[in-house]
Amino acid sequence: MDNTDYIYSENKKECNVSVKNIVGITLSAVLVIVLAVYGIFYNVKYHKQEIVMQNRTEQTFSNMIEYVNTAQDYMLKAMASNSGEQAALMLSEARRYTNLAQEDLTSLPVDESSVEDISDYLVKLSDIMGAWSKKAVNGDTLSADEYMALATLYGFSQDLSGALYEMNSELRQGKSNWKDITKDSKKITHNKILAEQKETLSRLAHPFTNMPDFEYDGKFSSHICKVEPRGLSGKEITKEKGEEIVRQIISKITPEYGKVKYEGNHMIQNIEVYSYSVTENNGENIMASLDITKQGGMLCELMMITKEDAARISEKEAVESGKKFLEEMNYQNMEEIYKIYQGNCMTITYAYTDKGVTYYPDLCKVKISLTSGEVTGFDGHEYLCCHEGRFLKSPSFTLEEGKEYISNKVKITESRQAVILTDYLTEEYVYEYKVAAQGREFLIHIDPQTGKEVQILLLIEDDGGLIAI
Repeated sequence: MDNTDYIYSENKKECNVSVKNIVGITLSAVLVIVLAVYGIFYNVKYHKQEIVMQNRTEQTFSNMIEYVNTAQDYMLKAMASNSGEQAALMLSEARRYTNLAQEDLTSLPVDESSVEDISDYLVKLSDIMGAWSKKAVNGDTLSADEYMALATLYGFSQDLSGALYEMNSELRQGKSNWKDITKDSKKITHNKILAEQKETLSRLAHPFTNMPDFEYDGKFSSHICKVEPRGLSGKEITKEKGEEIVRQIISKITPEYGKVKYEGNHMIQNIEVYSYSVTENNGENIMASLDITKQGGMLCELMMITKEDAARISEKEAVESGKKFLEEMNYQNMEEIYKIYQGNCMTITYAYTDKGVTYYPDLCKVKISLTSGEVTGFDGHEYLCCHEGRFLKSPSFTLEEGKEYISNKVKITESRQAVILTDYLTEEYVYEYKVAAQGREFLIHIDPQTGKEVQILLLIEDDGGLIAI
């Protein structure tokens, strides 16, 4: 090889090194640009999701304010009426709007413990309106005691409206936001200093802590909160054991989480629980709150704080995901009875079933993200209060034969055996028939021994699901 060949080879080698360096630098630069663009895109997308969630929450909150005010108007009309028929109509409408307010309250991104007193008030108010409207249907006007009780309930409703308006004003003025409210709602129940700092949020429930008991015949009259829970079993656990249970539960939902913190113990109506918060991986923001029963260590309530995207799983997959979660939490033999859509989440109500009988008092609610299929909420209070072994009366005829007792003016679409909770806190074994008439759907319950109608419930569409009233 002569000198020219050597020089050419060396130049070629240097050239190759230079080209490789240029290509490497170019690829690195392209990668940095791509990552930067992706980061910007992700931040914009995340910001848009936050705006959508914020708007949805604000709309739900505005609807709740309107429903509370409308219920107030009908309560006032009922007090002014001297006609049993008109009073029944007004009380029935007050009940309907109270139910809508309660549903919106459960949809807000706040911890259940911080609004427990409000929820209890709305549920009792609805039940009282229902009990009194049934009485008024027969032509009876409100007694003096009932009138005074209704006036008292109206006063509490005004207090609630005032607190809601003040909170709404602070939100609109930018003095508060839903992200902070969500984060603080769990803490204010157990932290007096924070409760004083977050006066508006804590004020929402303040009037209802001193609400008197009311005498009426209904399933949510005051004594239900004092009934010994029948679904709890096992020994009392320690708060350390409760934390262990929380870790087991949260790891089934998401493997990545930060600290588990004990927040104290409190009562969810008639059930004593240990409360815990779970932070995100970075240890800053709260991602979940859980309540574990002191007796038996059962999950009573759960709330996950999540960011929702477009729905990616089907309704069937969501129902199965919820059922699987219940089995893992030791809530066995649960079947879906109805579901409600809430944005890109679905809240599914399951009832305990045994030997072909559906037990409506034994209910659990599971909220599923349609984005990820993960559980984002749970409420097992009704199940824990009511679940027990039952001995049912022997029917005099079969479910098929029972169709003869149903009016021929309706079309029967489904039927089942069920145990229902009556208006007087008693359970009753019935045959349930789902029927259609005049473009509407109803549930008709009849006594399997006598064939007499026990009750009729109207099924109404609500946020993508059916509920019975």
